[in-house]
Amino acid sequence: MFTTLGWLGKSITASVVIIPFILLTSSFGRVFKTQPESMMFYWMLGTAMGIAIYLTSQGKSYLLMPDTQLTILGIIGLTLGAMANILLIQAIVASPNPGIPVTIVGANSAIIFIIGPALAIFLPAYFQHIKFDAIHLTGILLTLVGVGIISIHR
Repeated sequence: MFTTLGWLGKSITASVVIIPFILLTSSFGRVFKTQPESMMFYWMLGTAMGIAIYLTSQGKSYLLMPDTQLTILGIIGLTLGAMANILLIQAIVASPNPGIPVTIVGANSAIIFIIGPALAIFLPAYFQHIKFDAIHLTGILLTLVGVGIISIHR
């Protein structure tokens, strides 16, 4: 289904299809007083069901059976993932513009981009080598400055 898209096409498509969720959660929270945690629960439930249907339709339902690595990811999701998503959905509903919390959270990509090369050096069996130069550093700094400006000037 998504096999013809490269990583960039998948990234752009994912960015576009999440927009309705962000806009709906903001308006549902304000207009209908729907609790953010309920919205996140049903979004995640729908997401999990959609992934299960997708894998089954591709003949890959065996991927739904957890092994050690997936169990570890499940535990991380149970703690850090739940906390991150609950805080994000609460921030989206409370924010004057639903894009601001998403932008702030999206700035974590800059942190990941900076940490990535170090992880590739110290844990090469787990992380790929990542190109990092002055142009990448400049882009990261511009991203962080942009997020700072948006956050301060709300």
